[in-house]
Amino acid sequence: MLALNGYQFKPPILKGILNRPRLYRYLTDRRIVLIVGKAGQGKSTLAAEFLKNERKKYLWYNFDKTDRDAKNFISKLSYGLRQILNNTGLNNKDNSKEIDIITESDNDNIWNILIKESKKVYLNDYYLILDNFHILTGAEDTCSTVSGLMRGLPENMHIIILSRFYPKLSLSRIRSEKELTEITNEDLAFTQQEVFDLFVNIYKFNFEHALIERISDILLGWITPAVYLIEKLNHPTNTDKNLLLEAFSDNLSLPELDDFFNTEIFNNISQDDRDSLIKLAPVTNFAPELIERITEKDGMNFLTKLLNMNLFVEPVDISNYIYKFHPLFRTFLNKIFEKIYKKQAQNIFHNIAEYYCDENNFEKTIHFLSLSGNYSRAKNVLMKNAEELIRTGKYEKIKYLLNNFPEEMVLADKDLSFYEAVASNLSQPFTAREKLSQLLKYFEAVRDYNKQAWIYSVLLTNYFFYQTGHEIVSEIVRKSEEFLQTAEKQLNPERRELLKALIPLGKWWIEPLRVKAFEVALRAEETSYKIHYTEAILCSRLVLTKIYLARGEFHEAENILKSTNKLFKQNEDFRLYRHYESLLSFYLGDTYFYLGELENAITKVQKAINNSSKDFAFLPYLKLNLILYNLYLENYEKAEQLFNTIQDSYTGENLYLKYYLLYLLKMLIAYRNGNKRLVEYYSRRLLEKENEPLLRTDFPYSYVGLGEMHIYTEDFNTAKTILTNFIKETNKNDFPYSYATAYGLLGYIAYKQNNSKSKSYFNTMALIVKERKYTNLDICSPELLRDIATISKNKIFKTFPRLQNLSDSTEHVESIFPMEIQTLGNFKVFIRGNEVNEYLLNGQRRVIDLLKLLIVNRNKTVMKEKIYEMFWPGYSYKSARDNLNTIIYRLRKIFNDKIDFLETDTNAIRFKKNMVITDVDRFLDFIKHAKNAMEKYDYFSASRFYKEAILLYRGDFIESDLYNDFIRDERENLKGLYKTALFNLTKIYLSSGEYMKALEWAKKLVEADPLCESAYRLLMIAAALVGNRSEIPRLFNKLNTKLQSYYKISADNKTIELKNKLLSGIVPEESMWKNETIV
Repeated sequence: MLALNGYQFKPPILKGILNRPRLYRYLTDRRIVLIVGKAGQGKSTLAAEFLKNERKKYLWYNFDKTDRDAKNFISKLSYGLRQILNNTGLNNKDNSKEIDIITESDNDNIWNILIKESKKVYLNDYYLILDNFHILTGAEDTCSTVSGLMRGLPENMHIIILSRFYPKLSLSRIRSEKELTEITNEDLAFTQQEVFDLFVNIYKFNFEHALIERISDILLGWITPAVYLIEKLNHPTNTDKNLLLEAFSDNLSLPELDDFFNTEIFNNISQDDRDSLIKLAPVTNFAPELIERITEKDGMNFLTKLLNMNLFVEPVDISNYIYKFHPLFRTFLNKIFEKIYKKQAQNIFHNIAEYYCDENNFEKTIHFLSLSGNYSRAKNVLMKNAEELIRTGKYEKIKYLLNNFPEEMVLADKDLSFYEAVASNLSQPFTAREKLSQLLKYFEAVRDYNKQAWIYSVLLTNYFFYQTGHEIVSEIVRKSEEFLQTAEKQLNPERRELLKALIPLGKWWIEPLRVKAFEVALRAEETSYKIHYTEAILCSRLVLTKIYLARGEFHEAENILKSTNKLFKQNEDFRLYRHYESLLSFYLGDTYFYLGELENAITKVQKAINNSSKDFAFLPYLKLNLILYNLYLENYEKAEQLFNTIQDSYTGENLYLKYYLLYLLKMLIAYRNGNKRLVEYYSRRLLEKENEPLLRTDFPYSYVGLGEMHIYTEDFNTAKTILTNFIKETNKNDFPYSYATAYGLLGYIAYKQNNSKSKSYFNTMALIVKERKYTNLDICSPELLRDIATISKNKIFKTFPRLQNLSDSTEHVESIFPMEIQTLGNFKVFIRGNEVNEYLLNGQRRVIDLLKLLIVNRNKTVMKEKIYEMFWPGYSYKSARDNLNTIIYRLRKIFNDKIDFLETDTNAIRFKKNMVITDVDRFLDFIKHAKNAMEKYDYFSASRFYKEAILLYRGDFIESDLYNDFIRDERENLKGLYKTALFNLTKIYLSSGEYMKALEWAKKLVEADPLCESAYRLLMIAAALVGNRSEIPRLFNKLNTKLQSYYKISADNKTIELKNKLLSGIVPEESMWKNETIV
């Protein structure tokens, strides 16, 4: 008699599984299916879910060790088939009992018995599932029996075999007759979308898509860890589910996984094989030769064995037999490796180091020599390769290699300390300078001239890179020259030539206006090419750029920066100096800034910021310029937010940083926010004698900027003094751009003071602009720039990108209208540029209500009777008339009779023509011109007009007034136009392929209208196009939450279909957004 175990015929329990219909067709294509996958890969679950969902009849058979005897197997399987015949519900009952064993001795007769039994099952179509087939390894009789069954398979029967590795069955004929389907690890692997669906759609966890992506990347398609994670996540003690996933992502480990590997893997292999696997744990990848060196086994045989057993080995380079362990299995092995004896571990590390030494892989040689404790030899290997690494700009690699040594050793060893300082000189400039200065004394003492020359070269490039002040650069240039004079003959040719090239560059960095500056920079570039020193080439080009910028030759600077940028794409040597790409973007941003192309400037610098690490020391410089550009572009809030993130940055000895952080940006932010007191304070502070060195770091722009600040505070005399002193101190050919700006500002001051010199100043300004083909002036305020354009009446301004709207619309310029009213956002009134005291506007409600009514009806007459009915319903005609006359009188008195802006008669009241301008007038002008441009398919102009309109929309129309109906109607109309501008701008950038810009405008649109489905659809499309599909589920859920909260409805089918298409990987096409509309 043979005892059946209770689970011999039981399929796995299906609970909370993800259906995978993409694999079902494999199970129906052929009558025999072989599923081979690693332990826990979901083989049994796949078969069970298929049978259940497709409603198939089946017999599930789980192999155990007793089935290695073919007679046992036939006896039990025959019993199972008879139960199907008798319809006793094998799958639903406990079948623990004893059965008779067949007595046939001939294997052929044995499988014939099995076939006869299977033919007795009179079902139209049924499946035999043979699970855990890998248990039969070496059981030739049972394998032969199964092969025979497959050869004589009844017409109504299908077989699905589940195994961890390929069984020894006769499959050749079955394959040739196309009766066999094979499903392997690659087919079973769960896709990223399937992992997401399992966590989010099946188990309803609200995780960010990006976090699920990270988990999916770790799983590599293996689903068992996800099952363990879900069990832990569902446990009531785990309240912080995100933290649990983050911990798994960081540690690559779970206690349940350790148990799994021990039970399913280690318990089923020999101790010798276990030891060999553990010895391989320290290496990321392995090939037969390395396996042999570590384990002292035949490498190819052992690798073949691992592959045949499907032991969590993943391919890296199949053609060269290079493989790696699954990351989770390797973590498990490493935990065991950490427990072995130190001496044994060091021997393994030594063997690995010898292998990599033979392979000429010095990086891994250093790493494993250090782990073996042989630091002396590891240092020697580093020394042989360090100079070439630094010469080719591989600083990060040097730092990585130095991390293999104990920190105290690097600090104590002068050679290692030297390489650390050189490698970190651009990322940690202040620390590196200090170290290099100390090491300079040491190498002087030991007379290592080449190392001294190297340090001087590094310091010079460091000071160029970080815009260091003149005094410091002058000092290092002087010391370098003295050193070169005394040690030139002792230096190797490369060190000598490099220093000879950099010293003159240092001189012209300090004085870029000197006559020979161009020649010296070009000679330095020539020398750098000759000695193949990429960093020196870059430095020479940066000096050339600085010369061009200082002389106001912006297009020349643009050309050299663009050509240098191309070198990074075309030349591998240049790509190694990625830090310099940020510096090039910094200068290219400045170039576009001077040309008036502010959006291009922002794009260049933002890209450099995005590509920089958080600890990159040049990052504050990039952010400073980004803040400056945003202030000039009127993005005040963004500029202020950025400034708050960096205002506490360490400035060290750098006067340039101090000037920007302590004074300039604070002053400009106050200026753009209309805070005169703060502007006056910072202006006075900068003019103090002690701060003159700060002003000189940004000469001459700092002085021109101070002139503009004093114009804003109406201190015209001080502004005039600053600007005229600058003109006297320099000459036009040295600083033509700043000269033109200074004359423009002097012309404006003269106009304000009714000085006849105004025309002469403007003529000089125009002459320089025409001669140099400038398209901008260094004026922060667009309003002031527009005023100068209007007052001077010069055609040069038609080419200015910042004033493009003037070519189409000049009727709404500040200087023409004595009274200006700001209604979008905070309510403010200005008389000839001076703000009316807020107290006067807030203290007389009915008087200001009349002003607001006139603003809403500014282009037409308001009948007095209408006012009587609105303001004093039920009053007698005489009382209402007297009240209106009184508030008209008070309204005029508020402005101290400075201007007569009202026109009244017996029946009506209105604004006088050309006396009052509101920001709404300008806003509507830009909207009108944008609409006209759209109708002409001129999307470039349309985008400019829309952006101008959006910049004016600082808030809703008179947003503090919530009571007057006539204001509410106007407010809703203007808000609708604002949203339409954002909507159209998003579509323009989607169609032009500028997806990052489209994403930014779409975000603003959703902020403006969080219930607009078409806005969310554009945002999801933009997110997909910038490669951030993980945002799409979050955006969709956010929209649904809002709609449910406000309207008790869900997103419509159009939005749902779009979400599903985008998540399926479809690349959005123009048809997806072209017909979108906004209500």
